Amino acid sequence: MTVPPTITPTGVVIECGTAMPVVVNFVEQLSDPKNQEKGVWVADISGTRRVLKCWKTEVDRLFDIEAAVYERLETTRSIGHYLFPMCIARGQIICSSLFPSGWAIIMEYRDGERLCDIWHSLDTDERAYVEQECFKGIQALRAMSIRHDDPEMQKFSEDYGLEQEKLQELGEMRDLIGTDTLGWVSDEDELERSRAVIQSIKDGLMEYSSTEMEKTSRPR
Repeated sequence: MTVPPTITPTGVVIECGTAMPVVVNFVEQLSDPKNQEKGVWVADISGTRRVLKCWKTEVDRLFDIEAAVYERLETTRSIGHYLFPMCIARGQIICSSLFPSGWAIIMEYRDGERLCDIWHSLDTDERAYVEQECFKGIQALRAMSIRHDDPEMQKFSEDYGLEQEKLQELGEMRDLIGTDTLGWVSDEDELERSRAVIQSIKDGLMEYSSTEMEKTSRPR
């Protein structure tokens, strides 16, 4: 005989399309308590640790967007998809003292430490690895075609694309003059070569300067 799950005062019952509704009990809130429209908790389902995300009915569009993101991550399985926790189930909240109505996503829980708490203790190689993994995650998200109904979100996405183009151009320029991403050169020979390339670029700019003001305003 199956023992019914225990429902605590901070529990939530979710209709996920299964034979029985899923009972999830809150353990620890991760999101800002001041945000009354969306909440994120470490939760428990019959002794198994999960992450629970809840949205109020008024912002169900945000639930739809995030649910679509996790679904596409799982189906496309593009590079970096493994960085995101797996979506276990999702559905409508039918009973809860904290979120009386709305929608929820039950996520895989991954144990670990907050990056903001350990970043200062990481060495250069460890930080470089974290940055590479973050970049893979961004690539995975950008590989998906997500439509933004919110004009501000659309503008943010466009601005991010322009910023990435500028960073790519900057990286190409740094490769040209022989510097790393921090602006340092490996040795004195590389430094002299970089100076020569930079001077050549400046000379070219000077050659095509049309007025004395343009010439005197250019850095030397």
